Amino acid sequence: MANDNKTALLCAYTLASAGRYSDAEALLLSGNEAARSVEAMDLLARIRVEQGDIPEARRLWQSIQSFRPEHAPSREALKALDRPSRILPFRHALVWALPLALALGVLAGMWLARPKAPVAVVWPGIPTGAHLEALSVHRGKVQRVLLSSDFFADARRVSHRELLAQYLADALGVAPGEVFISSAQAGQAEGTIRVELIRR
Repeated sequence: MANDNKTALLCAYTLASAGRYSDAEALLLSGNEAARSVEAMDLLARIRVEQGDIPEARRLWQSIQSFRPEHAPSREALKALDRPSRILPFRHALVWALPLALALGVLAGMWLARPKAPVAVVWPGIPTGAHLEALSVHRGKVQRVLLSSDFFADARRVSHRELLAQYLADALGVAPGEVFISSAQAGQAEGTIRVELIRR
C-alpha cells in the first residue's frame, strides 16, 4: 500500500476512533485505492459493529476471508461474532494495532524515500587511476556527479575537463550528461578538485 493510501486509512481510523463514523465511512468508500484494501474493509466492518449492523460486518469479514484466508483479524472477528459477550469493538481491542502499524508504515516509507546525503571526495589535483578506482565502491549507487575546481579555468585545460568527466562517468556507471563541472566552491583550496556524488 502506497504511503498516501496508508495515510488516508490512518485518517479514517482516527475519525472512527473519535466516533465520527460517517466521516470515516465516507473516506473508506471514496473509491480510492486505500478503500479497496483489506485493511479498509476490516475497519469498515468494525464500524458496522459499532453501528449495530452485525450482518454487514459479517459479510465484509467473510469477503476478506474468501480471498485472504490468512488474514487473522477478520478470522478472529468472525469467531467473536458467535460469542456476543466477547465481541470487542475495534476502538477497545484494536485501537492501537491498526493505526500504529499504519503510522510505522508511513514513517518507514518516508525514511526509505528520504534523499541520501551526498558523498564528497576532494583530490589535490588531476586524479590518478587509483583515485578513480576508489570510486568504484559507489558504482551503480550514484545519480549524478558535481565536480568543482578552479583547475579548469585555464582554457588550455578544456580537454582535461571533458576527459575527466568521461572517466568519472565510466567509473561510477552514470551517463556523461550526469557529470556537471563548475567553478571552485567558496573556501575550496586552489588547484583541488571536489567531487560530490549525489546518490540514488
